[in-house]
Amino acid sequence: DLRGAIEAYRAGLEFYPTSSGWLGLGLTQQNLGQVDQAERAYAKAVELEPRNAAAQRRYGLVLLATGRPEAAVRALGNAARLEPGDREIAAELAEAQAALQRNVGS
Repeated sequence: DLRGAIEAYRAGLEFYPTSSGWLGLGLTQQNLGQVDQAERAYAKAVELEPRNAAAQRRYGLVLLATGRPEAAVRALGNAARLEPGDREIAAELAEAQAALQRNVGS
């Protein structure tokens, strides 16, 4: 039950806030379509552990999905620097850069 998982994550984060806990909460919220809440959770994960590539990636992807390619490029760029051999992150960064160029050209 995803809603139960959200409550469990929140309870755990009250006592011991970790980047992985915020990341898990964000993933669960995103799976339920709670994109705004997921974005906040990913931002907390990045704030607690800026060198967490998974958190930077998820944060960047949700920023891209909500129409903020400039911020997405920053977060996905951070993820790519932390995981330089990850082709999936590289492709997502390229997608964000293309979206940013489209916005600049509009």
